[in-house]
Amino acid sequence: MLKGFLVNSNLLSGTIPADIGNRLHNIGFINFSSNRFHGTIPPSVSNLSALATLALDGNNLSGYVPSILGRLQSLIGLYLNDNKLEANDREGWEFVHMLANCSQLQRLILRNNSFSGKLPSSIANLSTTLKVLDLSDNRISGSIPPNIDNLVGLETLVMANTSISGVIPESIGRLTNLATLGIYNTSLSGLVPPSLGNLTQLNILYAYCSNLEGPIPASLGKLENLIVLDLSTNRLNGSIPGEVLKLPALSYYLDLSYNSLSGPLPTEVGSLTKLNQLILSGNQLSGNITDSIRKCASLEWLLLDHNSFEGSIPQSLKNLQGLALLNLTMNKLTGNIPDALSSIGGLKQLYLAHNNLSGLIPQVYRA
Repeated sequence: MLKGFLVNSNLLSGTIPADIGNRLHNIGFINFSSNRFHGTIPPSVSNLSALATLALDGNNLSGYVPSILGRLQSLIGLYLNDNKLEANDREGWEFVHMLANCSQLQRLILRNNSFSGKLPSSIANLSTTLKVLDLSDNRISGSIPPNIDNLVGLETLVMANTSISGVIPESIGRLTNLATLGIYNTSLSGLVPPSLGNLTQLNILYAYCSNLEGPIPASLGKLENLIVLDLSTNRLNGSIPGEVLKLPALSYYLDLSYNSLSGPLPTEVGSLTKLNQLILSGNQLSGNITDSIRKCASLEWLLLDHNSFEGSIPQSLKNLQGLALLNLTMNKLTGNIPDALSSIGGLKQLYLAHNNLSGLIPQVYRA
């Protein structure tokens, strides 16, 4: 008896047979992903009562998702991403309401389709077993439901590259199993809620290219498992919390660029001993570049350009032997270009334009 039908990653074309649900009795897995199927999803799929995985991603499927997929009581994974499926404010979202009946659902991937209109509030009524919800790269609008914390099992939540607006609800801080939160390139506004500091399992927080404003909450310093934090290109202001610069796992990159952050670079930056990239460009940071930055031994990129840093370029930058890119353009730095920079053997790009530097260019930098 056939238990799985997997034909993924081929060059198959045509439409999915309309009577597929009447032929493959007791089938548990269907994987048609990465082919060239077109047309609609046959409603008869809902007759496959034992179906645990339905993977139709990476095709050219269009039309509305049949709402009666909610009859699939054994469904664990539904992968519909990378198609041309539709929904709008008039119709097409009914399938989300019905999927609330799928009590074992763990993965719902709707990324990169033609879904539009307001995100239905019933998205928060999906199974508490749901681990992955990906709605990115659609034309979805509306707000994040305030009762999103109903989805207590979520480990990955991505709503990026959409028109989602409104504020990030405080309730999101009760999704304590979250490891990845992607809410970048949206129309979200308002404050970054301090409750995000409760997401102590979080590894990745992407919230760039939105309209977030106000201060960076010091509570983010409780995210001890965070390896990347990107809040760039928002409207954040105030100083950089020292607590954020002491995050012990931060290693990939920290990007707070193109906001309105002000004040000095806190000495706590020296705690970022594992960090690969520190990007603080395009703010209003001022004062001297703290000497403690010498402790950031893993840095490959250091971007402090388009700020108001003053004083001299620290000689201690020579301790950053892995540094490949140093950008100090558009500041108020004075004094000489330190010879010490020439001892950074891997330095490939050095930008010092538009400062108040004086003296001779060190011999090592002359043609």
